[in-house]
Amino acid sequence: MDLDSFLDSIPRLPSPPALLGEVLGAADASSFGRLASLVERDQALSAATLRVANSAFYGASGKTPSVRLALSRIGILQLREIVASASMMDAFRGLAPGIDFRGYWRHNVATAVCCGLLESPRLMDREDPTPGENPYYVAGLLHRVGQLALAMRDPHSLGEARDRARVEGLGLAEAERRIFGFDHAQVGGALLDRWRLPTLLGDAARYHLEPDKATRNLETVRVVHISTLLCRELGSAGGFEGPAPALSEDAYRSLGWTGEQLGRLKMRLGERVEKANLFADAILDA
Repeated sequence: MDLDSFLDSIPRLPSPPALLGEVLGAADASSFGRLASLVERDQALSAATLRVANSAFYGASGKTPSVRLALSRIGILQLREIVASASMMDAFRGLAPGIDFRGYWRHNVATAVCCGLLESPRLMDREDPTPGENPYYVAGLLHRVGQLALAMRDPHSLGEARDRARVEGLGLAEAERRIFGFDHAQVGGALLDRWRLPTLLGDAARYHLEPDKATRNLETVRVVHISTLLCRELGSAGGFEGPAPALSEDAYRSLGWTGEQLGRLKMRLGERVEKANLFADAILDA
């Protein structure tokens, strides 16, 4: 069975959320107006926006009582992240048995948030309490979407893969390949390609475990690779993953990082993981 046939065999596989397309095209004040209008018309998005705006993630010192005030506090960049996260969570909610849904999205959001720091060592000295522009956010958010697809296809076999990885000391991707014929990175890349999303999103999913195999969108792939592994090391894995793949030194050094910076980087990422958990919980609980 090839990847297309495998995806065709998954019951109730979602289409790409319409809001995700809005997010990917949002970049200016007119985009903010469109997204704000969508949020104000959608009860779940309004609740998520208010919860996030009033959370410690944004350093909120007082409660914002209305969606309009919350949107003015958040701004276009952060609103894109809320809408992207909420739309993807809603698309798969209740469809992936066997997945720790909260743990899964906590890790993905943490990876997405931390991507904004890993672009360059110079960003480590930025002291603003919230992330600035993060062009890798959606790539980090979607990098493990293949796990949801595997859980939808056969949750029992996914559980068997996790058990096999645990007993035999395999990486989860290797155990998935032995049971399904594909791993979650391959499935995720194929799914995002099928959704006709930008190629950098499919490549980040496909190569986040093995960035040195990528031949395009290298910066995005490398940023997501480093972010997901370091977030996992910091305790944000979202379930058993087996032994971690090796951190690609080529990926690390190509972005300008050195081994001497690793300890300080992990400290800054640890702070972001804690805030990202608040962000994910606020959206999940809205």
